[in-house]
Amino acid sequence: MYGLRGNGQKTFQRYEPGTDSWTTLAETPANMSKGSGLAYHAANGKIYATRGGGKELYEFTIGVPGTWTAKAAVTDNFKDGGALVSAGPHLYALRGDGQKTFWRYDPGTDTWITRADAPGKVEAGGAMVVVGNYIYAFQGKSDAFWRYDIASNSWVTLSAAPGTVNQGGALTAIGNTIFAYQGDSSALWRYSV
Repeated sequence: MYGLRGNGQKTFQRYEPGTDSWTTLAETPANMSKGSGLAYHAANGKIYATRGGGKELYEFTIGVPGTWTAKAAVTDNFKDGGALVSAGPHLYALRGDGQKTFWRYDPGTDTWITRADAPGKVEAGGAMVVVGNYIYAFQGKSDAFWRYDIASNSWVTLSAAPGTVNQGGALTAIGNTIFAYQGDSSALWRYSV
């Protein structure tokens, strides 16, 4: 498991479950703030990070300490609610910052393109996870829960979350079950796809 420290820091670490310990890796090229995203891209075995408070995208070549490489930037800053996921050959990013902007990144060509806007303005607590051919997302600062169809480039609104998702909201999946952390609380929810 890999993690960004955030909070205006450059610290990047890997967790070793077998020894219950953290290893500090190469620092990110810039300070990472609210709205930063992190995703492992299985298609090329690299890790990508978007920089909250900035437009940058960085690619991490796994190793100890590993290396970071600057990639193509987006047109607007990532902020609160910014999120990043990997799906198939691409990465997808929500801008956050009270915007509906949603992008797709192609690592093979190092290019970004705009995709269909999210159904609402993404705020702190915005989060995404991939299950099958879909991306599931929290809007943040609301109970809104959405599904994005990668093939048709379209969004639908799903049943609302059990409560308002706040800063720190997160999504992860095991098989067809999504686990959701509400943020600013200890609430953990489960959603079956």
